[in-house]
Amino acid sequence: MSSGFEDLRAFLAVAEEGSFLSAAMKLGVSRTTLRRQVDALEAQAGVPLLQRSAQGFEPTEAGRRLLGSGRAMEREFSALLNAVRETGRRPEGEVRLLLQLGLPPGPMGIIFGSFRASWPGIRIRARFAEEPLAASLSDVDVLAWFGDANPDASWEAYTFITIRQRLFASAAYLEEHGSPRTLEELEGHDLLAWMQPSEKECRIVTMAGRTRVIKPILSSTNVDFIHECARLGLGIAWAPDAGLAPPPGHEPFVPVLEHLVDAETALRIAVPKALADVPKVRVFIEGLQSMRELVAGAA
Repeated sequence: MSSGFEDLRAFLAVAEEGSFLSAAMKLGVSRTTLRRQVDALEAQAGVPLLQRSAQGFEPTEAGRRLLGSGRAMEREFSALLNAVRETGRRPEGEVRLLLQLGLPPGPMGIIFGSFRASWPGIRIRARFAEEPLAASLSDVDVLAWFGDANPDASWEAYTFITIRQRLFASAAYLEEHGSPRTLEELEGHDLLAWMQPSEKECRIVTMAGRTRVIKPILSSTNVDFIHECARLGLGIAWAPDAGLAPPPGHEPFVPVLEHLVDAETALRIAVPKALADVPKVRVFIEGLQSMRELVAGAA
């Protein structure tokens, strides 16, 4: 006999995959078992939760209502089980990270190296997403993303560091093309722009707090990609720039129009509240806290 939680997981998997077969493979159970679990949940609810469509199976109106709350319930229950399982243990095991695509690999490597030296019993599994907050978070211990939006109330979130967003370019690019002195002159240059996934057009922010639309030759949600293109002299970049030392063999970026344009972007960190006191997660967050001071001091 299946449990209510297993029935809920079965429904969530079918709703997300649109197929009993794909959902069964994802959960590692037979399609017959999965269908039985969904039938049991529908019997408890008293209404159909899934309906067949041209694309496969999709939630009914009642199913859509359950889908939003059900994902949060699944995350909280899984986190609670992990917390109970690891209570009293030494900090060891795997910490699963979901990170914003484009976080600079240099500082991340330094953080990992420092953490590894302190806690050799902990393994890190990192994956990246363009929109971490929109991804499935049921198997995530630590979440990192740019911006002020937050996951749901089951997560404990805080600002890791506030990063300056500015215009900058390589010395080689400015030597060849000249340095703009006004926002109007900026329009005559090749521009490279970092964009958050929710943004529809690129805008720079002036010191006065006004925004100005720009039309870059390259835009990307990947900060590191924009930085690399700027290092290659391909244009003037508008992107977060923590002011960290450049990679070995590279010259530092040159600020552009720093008396006219400036903004800030928050790098946010979150953990499930139910996992906040699990030893492996707690020491990882404490390690990040200590590294934050070093990063902030270099910015």
